[in-house]
Amino acid sequence: MSGKKKLISLVIVILIIVLFAYTTWILLYVNTARYQPNPHNPGLECGTFIKNESNNTIILAKLDCPSNDLKWSDVTVTTGFAILPSGIMKEGDVITNCGGRVTLVWRPTNSVIGTWDFEE
Repeated sequence: MSGKKKLISLVIVILIIVLFAYTTWILLYVNTARYQPNPHNPGLECGTFIKNESNNTIILAKLDCPSNDLKWSDVTVTTGFAILPSGIMKEGDVITNCGGRVTLVWRPTNSVIGTWDFEE
């Protein structure tokens, strides 16, 4: 093999290695960035809700979030009906007048907090 052909082969191999490394980096960056929780709106994986069938309520029993300023205005009832508290979320808050299949959604991440069935 001549010196020119060896040089061309070496350049092609280096280009393939660089392209592979770059593609791998892009895929890793995109996949980890997509699944990282947003520290400013962590969603409510850190909240525990308990259904109280006897008085048609849902209680925010435990709230262990890194952020202390989660707002009820960031929660929406997408199915059924319920009256949400207002202001900053805190343990012991009660969602009242629940009826039907109540589904709560955390707006910042558009994720379902939970679904509970009540009599209408």
